[in-house]
Amino acid sequence: MFPRPTSLRFALLLTVLVALVPILALTLFHAAGIRRQLQEERQAEASRLAEQVAASVSRYLEGTRQLLVALSHTPALRAPQSSAAVGLLEELRSTSPLFANLSLVRGDGTIAVSALPAPAGLILSDRSWFRRLQANRHLGLGEYQIGRVTDKASITIACPLSGQTTAGPLDCVIAALDLQVLLQLLDEFPVPPEVDLVLLDRNGTVLSRRGVPLATSGRPFPGWSAPPNSRALSALDEEGRPRIFNFTLVPSVDEGLWVGVGRLKTTVHDEARGAFLRSFAASVLCVTVALFLSWRLGEHLVLRPIRRLSAAALALTRGRWEARAGIASGAAELRELGTAFDAMAGHLHRELEQLKLDTASADHRQRHQSTELASTQQRLQQAIQAQQTADTARRQSEATAHAFIDSIPETALLLDPEGLVLLANPTSAGRLGFTLAGLVGSDIFSHMPEDLAAQRRAHLATVVRTGRPLAFDEQRSNRSLHTQLTPVLDASGQVSAIAALSFDITERQHMEEQLRRSIAELERALSEVKTLSGLLPICAGCKKIRDDKGYWNHVEQYLRQHTQAEFSHGLCPDCIRRLYPEYADEICPSDPGPSAPANPPAPTAPESQPGQPPV
Repeated sequence: MFPRPTSLRFALLLTVLVALVPILALTLFHAAGIRRQLQEERQAEASRLAEQVAASVSRYLEGTRQLLVALSHTPALRAPQSSAAVGLLEELRSTSPLFANLSLVRGDGTIAVSALPAPAGLILSDRSWFRRLQANRHLGLGEYQIGRVTDKASITIACPLSGQTTAGPLDCVIAALDLQVLLQLLDEFPVPPEVDLVLLDRNGTVLSRRGVPLATSGRPFPGWSAPPNSRALSALDEEGRPRIFNFTLVPSVDEGLWVGVGRLKTTVHDEARGAFLRSFAASVLCVTVALFLSWRLGEHLVLRPIRRLSAAALALTRGRWEARAGIASGAAELRELGTAFDAMAGHLHRELEQLKLDTASADHRQRHQSTELASTQQRLQQAIQAQQTADTARRQSEATAHAFIDSIPETALLLDPEGLVLLANPTSAGRLGFTLAGLVGSDIFSHMPEDLAAQRRAHLATVVRTGRPLAFDEQRSNRSLHTQLTPVLDASGQVSAIAALSFDITERQHMEEQLRRSIAELERALSEVKTLSGLLPICAGCKKIRDDKGYWNHVEQYLRQHTQAEFSHGLCPDCIRRLYPEYADEICPSDPGPSAPANPPAPTAPESQPGQPPV
């Protein structure tokens, strides 16, 4: 029932409504401000995101600029026809996927040196980067192009060589940046899926666009002006949906790249509209609730219920939580209000008791957590001490390894699977003509001839593939070398490094060859030597010797057959006296007598039986 205009309830409702009208108007104004602020925040967020992406792209450009400046001072590029210049550019290009090509361009636009083979007669003077470099006399940044050498979508940065005259065409070194790498940067940048990222050149040509294949690049961005009249542009994305793009200039020496961050226009407007509607709905709800409460409380604007309620409320403020209003008479609304007040007082009493219990439980949990925190700190300190001990042991192990490898008198290296020198001894550095500091960290294959480097790469690949040691011998410069490649496995069983030891075995091979010759000569001499062994039967009378066939032979005949000895004949003093006594005094006048004591008589050999060979 609608209250009468003269009723107290009507007056209360009218008072509340009049009081809420300014609040409602202020709420609507605030909701509109929130909507506008939300739109500005989304634009500021898009601008910050665009600046972050631009900073990432700028790091690529700055790294390329520093590389080109360093190359412009490199002596190898002063002789562009040398293999060193070509090798340097090829090596730099192979080490980074960012570079589609690296070249040295003369002042007339011809290519002097290129990491990739360039067509004969190719002239690059029509490129925008070439014209900007010749006009500005410093770093030149190009625009979207399809490389005539690489046949890839790229953007080129050119840097003049140092030490050139201030007038006339400039020779320069250029780097063609592969737009596929920049597209990968946009794709991997941590942004929500609905956000669109686009990279443009100074003409508004799309270089890369997040989530869009590189083949669709090279098209102009709709509504673009360089520089843009506004940082925010409205355009359609690849699916035809309207987006709001915020653009930021990529910082570089020669500014010419823009990064845009696009959000769906419907998303931005829906967020702002939703914020406004939520604020408006909350305001309407508050007004409705206020009017409803005013309607309900109008019945209770009588003194008695107010006094009882005031007394009960005062008792509650003094800590008498058992106090109640106890309204049992009057209208139903008054009784309900009294019951609600009593229920509220009881609920507050229970909540207070529960709060006390919760406080005690929180204190107990806090003490328990403090104990756990102390235990955790102790474990952390123990872990730190263990880590420090492990670091000390590791440093000692590294020092021991360095001392051990330095003590090896032959070539000793520790390589990674790609051939990078991780560790070396002074002998290795001396044989390769480097200092120890200059050798460590370099590519070992770059210090070898191409054919030898290819063989070593194959050996290293075999060890990495099989995980087994490999040993081989080779001849180099009239020296014989024995090389041992031993894999170093990590915890997962993969080859993490290769230990290479090379020994000069030339002297050892010479000694082995001499030993083989000596053995052969000794065997040949032994094969010619005839020896006598065992029991030799000798006649006691004539001194003949019986052979293994049972025949008797003279001593000199037997020895000549069974040894290598040669004989000459003569007469001893005893035989001279016995055979030629008349000449004995003349031949041997000073001989005192026999030259040797007489041999004891030998046993007489048994006589042979008839029909048997002589014994």
